[in-house]
Amino acid sequence: MTPEVWQYFQAKYQDCRWRVVPGHWPDFKTTAEVDRWFEMRERLMKSMLEETEKELIQGTSDIKPRGVLQGK
Repeated sequence: MTPEVWQYFQAKYQDCRWRVVPGHWPDFKTTAEVDRWFEMRERLMKSMLEETEKELIQGTSDIKPRGVLQGK
């Protein structure tokens, strides 16, 4: 990864809402690759949240809202 692409990646990564284990990202060649990777990650996160919300509404999720396990 060139220093320019690394700098671009770092700037975008600092502004995102999620984290990746350091070093577990692709060896980006261009800023366009960085943009594409962030787009894919955002879509994945959105899809996962939508699916979890749907399961919670239907009562089919293993995830329990806070207080449920404590009997509140």
